[in-house]
Amino acid sequence: MNDVPPPSVWAIGESFRIDPLTGMAREEQRLGGNPLPDSLDYQRHSMVWDATAGLISLQSARNEVVAYQLQIAGPARDVSVDCSDLAGPATIQAGRDIDVLKQWYTNVTENSSSEDSTTAAWHHGTGWYPDALIPVDSTDGRGQPFHVPDQDNAVPGQCWQGVWIDIYVPRDVPAGSYTGTVAVTGEDLQVSLKVELLVHDVTLSDDFHCEVGLNNYVTIGKKGSELRLRYYQMAHRHRMAIHEHYIQPGTTGTGPDMRGVWDSYDEEMGKYLTGEAFTERYGYRGPGEGKPVRWIYLPVEILPGFAWPMPPEHVKESEYDEAVVAMTRDFSEHFATRGWTSTDMMFFVNGLDEPTSLEQVEDIRYFGDLCQRAAADRVHYRADLNHLHDINRFDFDYTEQKMLDKLGPVIDLWVCVADFERTDFSVLLPRRQPPDNDVVWFYQNREPSVGGYTLDDET
Repeated sequence: MNDVPPPSVWAIGESFRIDPLTGMAREEQRLGGNPLPDSLDYQRHSMVWDATAGLISLQSARNEVVAYQLQIAGPARDVSVDCSDLAGPATIQAGRDIDVLKQWYTNVTENSSSEDSTTAAWHHGTGWYPDALIPVDSTDGRGQPFHVPDQDNAVPGQCWQGVWIDIYVPRDVPAGSYTGTVAVTGEDLQVSLKVELLVHDVTLSDDFHCEVGLNNYVTIGKKGSELRLRYYQMAHRHRMAIHEHYIQPGTTGTGPDMRGVWDSYDEEMGKYLTGEAFTERYGYRGPGEGKPVRWIYLPVEILPGFAWPMPPEHVKESEYDEAVVAMTRDFSEHFATRGWTSTDMMFFVNGLDEPTSLEQVEDIRYFGDLCQRAAADRVHYRADLNHLHDINRFDFDYTEQKMLDKLGPVIDLWVCVADFERTDFSVLLPRRQPPDNDVVWFYQNREPSVGGYTLDDET
């Protein structure tokens, strides 16, 4: 890095996290050594930034969201960031296609991976990390204008404040070069940078061919209908999906005669299942307009406080079995009746997540057998099995093949840690092909990386 102080405002791409104390990329603090070359003076020059010209350069397809970050030096007061339209063969309007968001920092006080983890050396150490992104037009006082150091976030020793800019490139704009500016103003601060966006003559599909599922356990639903909509739209705009547990309709009847009471469920969730939540009517603009969510959880559960469709003490009783089968079928039939046929349902019992005992494995098989009995269209039986390679470290003698032999007859949606270095997936991956046509997903950061879930992770 250059010993000369960096510009008071500089830009960097979307793949870096900048330390608000030092203005340096967290990658330079990676526990296994700095992977960035000494010649990379990213505060002055990178693929997206030229400090000499005061120029931010981006490229995209149509129907894509691209982004860059600004880093603003402190101390500074009453700072605002404003983007102009991007003009070219057409106009990409700032008011509807460009979002400006202030970075909120979280303090990581210890390494999130154990020392024997395969990814322990890929973590970036303790300290403050950019985490949540707050719209600068937020009405709760956390938007702009803001100060550096930020009075709300209260980061001790903060010298830099990050701002994230998202640009949605509409599906109908002509290819070509688009230009505009981003202005950073405040008390004794006035910086205007040029922004150039090259739109290539290609349009990304509105279909999401890589399923990125973001599990949520109640917290989004507790925020109310309006905020749920904003969470779902935010994920959809970035080609991801919220997979939300415990969205439960009421029920009537018992055993084989149990049926759903659908009014409230349909009123809340229907717009996601028709795709209307992702249309102009609900203020949405971005990839996948009008496309329904691809997956949704059935709410079958045994955990206290969330148990459904009956209390957990009745598990394995005849009436319970019949109720689970009846409600699985009723979900499928109700979706078909409403025309919600673009969304598949996941039968998943979170209380049996990542089994650590033979009893839990047997219970996963038990619920899978109930799902098989229901034989309901568009319902997939899902299990999250963590590390298949070391499942035998618990008190039962299981290997990848034995797990497959036990659960293969009922599971058709497999979710495992992507630990290809230590796990024999050769027994599972063929099930993605005929005649099984199973769905196989991976989670957590292993080899190959599928994305980290902790702030200090490499990904």
